[in-house]
Amino acid sequence: MVCLDDQGHTAGVEFAIEFIADHIDAEIDWDSEVNEHLRHAYVDREKRVDNGACALALMLMPELGGLVAVEISTKGNGIDYYLSTIEESHLIFNHSAVLEVSGIQAETADNTITRRINKK
Repeated sequence: MVCLDDQGHTAGVEFAIEFIADHIDAEIDWDSEVNEHLRHAYVDREKRVDNGACALALMLMPELGGLVAVEISTKGNGIDYYLSTIEESHLIFNHSAVLEVSGIQAETADNTITRRINKK
């Protein structure tokens, strides 16, 4: 919420999702107020962007891919989460897929989605 509010978005903001060959229009809605207390709780911009991007990705994976996070990865290997099917999520070491998340607070000429994808 704080990241979206920083960019002038309010509850009900619409965004596009591209997943494999699908294009989906979605909406993020919330009923809390972004106030100074909340801003102070998420004062670290880098963590705020990373956590927000991960939260959105992890909420979308069951809906789009039928996958849930079963393990968080160690830092530095280019993977954020190991995923498995919802049915097999209770089985350890049963990683069906991996998820790398990259959040951008505001796209700039030097920091674009395309550049991030190519880097990853």
